[in-house]
Amino acid sequence: MFKDGEIKGVEAVIDKDYASSLLAQEIGADLYIILTGVPQVSINFGKLNIKFIEAGGKEVLVTSASELGKALQRQGGTYIVR
Repeated sequence: MFKDGEIKGVEAVIDKDYASSLLAQEIGADLYIILTGVPQVSINFGKLNIKFIEAGGKEVLVTSASELGKALQRQGGTYIVR
């Protein structure tokens, strides 16, 4: 916000998973990867929010950064597909 020519910050929250999902949709990504603190998950942590798939995306991969290599070879992680 501006006051007398000064810039003042405001607090805000951005849902990074939702925002990155929208970006993946817009660029037509084939694979949307969500890196988490665990190697694999189940039931999307109890949330029904994989909008990327619902909007026509092909696959979502949820895994940890340390397991990404294995997961990309389909030897780990959680894949959600159409």
